Amino acid sequence: YQISDRRFKTKIQVLTAALEKLKRLQGVEFEWKHNRKRDWGFIAQDVEKEFPFLVNTDQKTNYKSVNYNALMALTMNAIKELEKNNAVLENELTELRREIDQLTAEVCREKPIYTFCADGGY
Repeated sequence: YQISDRRFKTKIQVLTAALEKLKRLQGVEFEWKHNRKRDWGFIAQDVEKEFPFLVNTDQKTNYKSVNYNALMALTMNAIKELEKNNAVLENELTELRREIDQLTAEVCREKPIYTFCADGGY
């Protein structure tokens, strides 16, 4: 667990354009040199280019580490953006299907000779 209580925070702002920001990162599969275990993650140098405040550089070793918890917040907002976009597209699709059904019904009333009329395509 990490401290995350609102009482410790100030200047709180909702992350915006999370999806666009995340798309600039490339998740990778890799093998750790010290134990040869496979893993998934990001390359700290790549994250640092997009989000320098999410990367810490050790003063002694110069090794870099990533604040994955902060990336989780960005990922959650990106998912919400996708969900919102999906809902808009679903509504548009429903409306377009309704309009197509209406047009098809009108065409079939006027000229029932079309194949889609006989198939009950409307």
